[in-house]
Parts: sequence; structure tokens; C-alpha cells
Amino acid sequence: MSLAMPIRALGLKPVVVSFNDCRADAIDDAESIGKAVLRITPNSRSRLRLLEPLVASLDFETYLVCLKEGRDEVIRGLKSLSENLGFEVFIAVDLGGDSLLYGDEPSLGSYKADMMSLAALSKASEEQGFKALLAVGALGLEGGGVLSLPHLARNLTRFTDAYLGCYKPPAEVLSTVLNALNYLLSRGKSAMLTLYRDALAGAVGKRRYDVAYMHGEVLVEPYHGYMFIFDAPLLCKLSKLCREVKERWVQAVKEATKLMVKPSKVKGQSINVVVQKLIRRQVSLKELLQQLESSSSKS
Repeated sequence: MSLAMPIRALGLKPVVVSFNDCRADAIDDAESIGKAVLRITPNSRSRLRLLEPLVASLDFETYLVCLKEGRDEVIRGLKSLSENLGFEVFIAVDLGGDSLLYGDEPSLGSYKADMMSLAALSKASEEQGFKALLAVGALGLEGGGVLSLPHLARNLTRFTDAYLGCYKPPAEVLSTVLNALNYLLSRGKSAMLTLYRDALAGAVGKRRYDVAYMHGEVLVEPYHGYMFIFDAPLLCKLSKLCREVKERWVQAVKEATKLMVKPSKVKGQSINVVVQKLIRRQVSLKELLQQLESSSSKS
């Protein structure tokens, strides 16, 4: 919503495409677009927790990519969507930062769908020619931090070459964005979306939460309301884990899970120091799209 509403305000048509670690037959009342891709409507239903039907009810064309259908089907589905919809830029959104893994962390959190999505998106964009970005919001607020903040800080320095800038919705559409987030949260529970909404609204500081799996005090920082934007294929190239998932899919995920069980400590800059450096490079959505258009014309 933080991107889709401002994109609409620019006179462009945003399409919402979500990833889920599901099979296509787990979703009812959805239109099949290839084996791994479904078009979601406000009437779509599933035993899984889905916000996509609510997104569709906000008058967004909405699709769901089911990762359990296999790497080739997922990549084929993304390429087919690119051809059929004619989109030029795909901005994947992750709240928390499990997409910012290198592959040598002691524990991984809810990384499986994030890594598979980033790997598939990177592969599809390289083969199809569309631009792919990753926008990470509520950076470091994983609800207890399975990926430790020192490890996240170190990874951010590793991925500097892929970093494009940070973004917040402009003031003129902020209320529209918050209204949309409030609508989604009034009808579905999401710990990370709640944290991001509060940070975006300026409700920062130590706060108590009892939503979904999150029960306790969380320190919400002002920077949690920013989206930190990366070049997705380059980020995947810089991440050892993403490179392996891109080539070996589920097998790479299983091997990573077995390797990352030993506790470890990492030294380096604090997350606040690293983030403050990143915040110095701010971009508006219009500027970002212009940069992408310029780089596309040069290539």
C-alpha cells in the first residue's frame, strides 16, 4: 500500500503480486493463470492466512504465486505475467528483513519463502528483462529477531552495492496509505504490518503488542517506517544463500537449515549506525522510477 497508493497518484497502474509457500489447489475461488499463479478476487478463500483477497477488495488487480509448485513453474509464471501485463518494474516488499540473508547466520527465521521469492524473481527478471527491486520495511523488527541485529547490520554492509536508497510515502498520500493499512489490519492479523503501520504513523518508542505471534514490548524506531530499496538481482548475486536457492531451490533451503544451527557472535557496527548511513540516501518514488527508466534506456 505504501507503494501502490503513490503509484496510483502518479497516474500509473499498480498490480499486486504476492508470494506464498503454498500450492495452487489450496486456494478456492481463484482463477488459474498457469500452474503456479492465481488471480485473486475479493471472494477467494483458503485455510491459509491470506490478505490478498482484502487487497483485491481495494480495487487492485491481485495475483498470488505459489512457491510449492516448483522453481521452474514459478519462474515461468512470473515471466508469463510480465508478458501478459506488460509491467516494466517489479517491486517486491518484505517487512522485517529476512530477505537480507547472506547464508552464514546462526539461525534464519522465516526465510524460506523470502529466499525462494527473491531467487525466482531475480531469475525471471534477468531472463525477461524487467527491473526487479526489493523494498524492506520495518527493518530488523522480526518479532524477536531470529536474524540478530548484529548479523543484519553486517549483512547491510555486505549488500551496499545493491542499495538504491530509502523511501517513505509522501505527505500528500500518507493518510490514504494509512487508511488502506488500517482497513487490512481491521480484517486480518499481521504483527509485522502492525509494526510498520505504527512506525509510518509516527507511533514510535517502546510499545506493548499482542497481535498474532507477537506478545511483549517492542522498540519501534522512526527508521522502521522507511522502505530500504535494493536492486533484487544484484542483491541475490551478493547473497550466498540466494545464489544457491536460485540454482538448487528446495534442496539449498534444506541444506542451509541444517548448517545454521550453531550459535555465533558477530562484531561490527551497530544496526543504528548502519541504518543512519543508509537513510542519508533518500529517494522519492518518482525519482526512483526515473532512475530505472534512465538505466533501462542506457542498456
